[in-house]
Amino acid sequence: MPIPRSTIATFSSGLLLLGLLGVAGCNRKPNSAPTAQVAASQQWGGGVGTVTRNNVKNEYPNAKVDNITACHGVVNDIKGDEHWAFVILTDFQGSCNQGTSASHNGTRSYEGILQSDDGRKVEWQGETADGKTGQIIINGSVYDLSKGLLFLASFENGKTRVQQLDHNLADVSPKTEFMETLLADDVVKQRFLGLTAESE
Repeated sequence: MPIPRSTIATFSSGLLLLGLLGVAGCNRKPNSAPTAQVAASQQWGGGVGTVTRNNVKNEYPNAKVDNITACHGVVNDIKGDEHWAFVILTDFQGSCNQGTSASHNGTRSYEGILQSDDGRKVEWQGETADGKTGQIIINGSVYDLSKGLLFLASFENGKTRVQQLDHNLADVSPKTEFMETLLADDVVKQRFLGLTAESE
């Protein structure tokens, strides 16, 4: 008994489809999903924060700064421990807007702006993978984070002057009242508060 043409056509179409699937399967690239998952699991968490200090001259009468804002970023390692990403001390207070996000390459990005009512402004964009290396751009100038995580931003003669300090912040915990610790530092007193041992 002859096989109906419709059956032959269906059978031939099925063979053709299987052949195409076989070719596609042979040419398919190895699945790279596990690599992407590993990279994602190695990304560090992090956060940002702002701390203010008023009436500095009550403690240091000869200081050239009275109100201070500290804008900072932290990164969390795979154990969950916090490390500094950067600290920016400014000699004015204002409205601060900042944030952080994880990048596709495993680094963490930071962005923020602090602006006062009278027009003084500090703006930054930074990136680090480990809280030790990376870079930060403050008011258009690029700084290497491996050369220091502490920045002093002072408003002088209509412009913001930024100083980078190669300070070891390992002993200063982000979870403590770190502002007082930084202000007690001799270099910060001299370069930021304008104090010397004789003028305190």
